[in-house]
Amino acid sequence: MASLDAEEAKALQELEAEYEKKRTELRKSFEEKRKSLGSSAVGGMKGLGPRWTRGEIEAPAASRSMGSYTVRVYTEEQQAPSFEKKMTLWEREQAEAHGLEEERAARIAALDSVRAREAEAARLREEEWRKQDEERFAQEDARRKQLLEEQEKAQRAAEERGNREKAELEASLVEEQKRLKAEQDRQAEIFRKKHEAEAVVRSNADEYRYTFEEGMEKKIQTFRQRGQRRRRVQKLEDTEPRYLLFIHTVKHSDGRTQFPIAFICFLPETMPTHVKVMYTRAVNDLAENTFKVPKYVMLEELEDLTATWLEKKLEIVRK
Repeated sequence: MASLDAEEAKALQELEAEYEKKRTELRKSFEEKRKSLGSSAVGGMKGLGPRWTRGEIEAPAASRSMGSYTVRVYTEEQQAPSFEKKMTLWEREQAEAHGLEEERAARIAALDSVRAREAEAARLREEEWRKQDEERFAQEDARRKQLLEEQEKAQRAAEERGNREKAELEASLVEEQKRLKAEQDRQAEIFRKKHEAEAVVRSNADEYRYTFEEGMEKKIQTFRQRGQRRRRVQKLEDTEPRYLLFIHTVKHSDGRTQFPIAFICFLPETMPTHVKVMYTRAVNDLAENTFKVPKYVMLEELEDLTATWLEKKLEIVRK
């Protein structure tokens, strides 16, 4: 007999329990009938009755009146020859046991059939899953190969683009070097011609060397004050407004010297407002049109007139 799983074993146990229960009921019924018959005496009150009274055969189903008493009789159907009707209690017990065995075997066969169908279904499912896995693996391999090809293609394109850009950059660098060389040659030629040419320099004093526009020299002489800056500051009074054209000297660390011109309008704080307005109104015209100075400076306190303050106002950076 085929091996049984847990479910089949449980069904088999239930079948055996049912079979044992029926056998127990048959034995109990037989014992009760045997006890009810008493001893095995023949005749009298305790004598053995007919076989049907002991349960050995089927009891009569009909009755017949005999006048003063009634007897039990078999019907025509009961009198018909039949194997089951003539079976004894032991025979019926054996037949029922055989039927239980057949039923048990049928149930086991049914369980085996169900198990076989389930095994076949499981095999088909596993086969389907295996095919699906193979298809998925094939698709993943194809995607992986495609991705690798795309990456290699992109890498080749990037390398080609990088080489092309590198070549273009090198070409542009060569062109730039050529332009720089040409510009250096041009600047060197200009510098050479400039130093070879005779410079015309007009000077008003040993410390100033400027080439002024026509008429500018006379205007500067009018506003020029000789001596140091401190002496000029001492000559100014806190109560009088003044216009001051000041040429400042700036010496750089590389040896160069600059002479920026500053047009200063000194207006003390104590001056009336209308006087400040009158002097301020002419500052722009004097700086731009008369003295040609690009920038003018307003001064209110004499103590502020220092070299640092002036260079800050003129936006001069020492190098």
